[in-house]
Amino acid sequence: MLGGITSGPDGNLWFTEIGGNQIGRITTAGVITEFPVLTADATPSGIASGPDGNLWFTESGWAPADAVNQIGRMTTAGVVTEFSIPTAASDPLGITGGPDGNLWFTEGDGNRIGRITTAGAITEFSIPTAASDPFGITSGPDGALWFAEGLSNQIGRITTAGVITAFPVPTAGSGPGGITSGPDGSLWFTERFGNQIGGRFYQRPQLYRPSPNGVSRCVGFCCWRLGPGVCWPGHVKTRLSFSAASAAPRSSPRY
Repeated sequence: MLGGITSGPDGNLWFTEIGGNQIGRITTAGVITEFPVLTADATPSGIASGPDGNLWFTESGWAPADAVNQIGRMTTAGVVTEFSIPTAASDPLGITGGPDGNLWFTEGDGNRIGRITTAGAITEFSIPTAASDPFGITSGPDGALWFAEGLSNQIGRITTAGVITAFPVPTAGSGPGGITSGPDGSLWFTERFGNQIGGRFYQRPQLYRPSPNGVSRCVGFCCWRLGPGVCWPGHVKTRLSFSAASAAPRSSPRY
């Protein structure tokens, strides 16, 4: 059984072998080399390229114990180092490189988002929604991380400081799973049980200005205000074009 796949820093593709307990490398010509994981029955799953030129992957171990509970690091020469996650049986799944130079990963059973530095130091952040079952995770164009909450049917956003916000998916029980940033500046995700692709979950910051009666309003459409000068849209399957210029301060109010 195969798991995740990612582009490597060496020009090859790297993938996980869940049942084979190995990390595979395939050249663009189709030549495959396999490298064993140190821990037996580690079930490597998600994989991502790190800013340090290594490959990083999740290791949960076979359910229900999820006893392995580690993040692995592999050099392009196949040298593996493993780091234990503080929360026991957390079931690490997805992993991605973050805008802060760290790796970020989901803990399906731990109901947390984890951050690991390239030196192996791990910090965990609890998801406010209980038993949300976080799965896929990706870096967004807004400098935050975005993840799918399979059981709570939401898309979550976590800043590099650990602040989490969740947005519901319109289709009930859709089971969002994989998620990625698109070339259009939007987030796109799979709905495992809804048999759909959720697209254009947009997350660009918008300016707000106080109206004459003192009530803050967002430019464009309704959104949540998250901080001074910034608010975030909470509409799934709605997109506005990304523009750095549109986030610049304006000389006059817009409502």
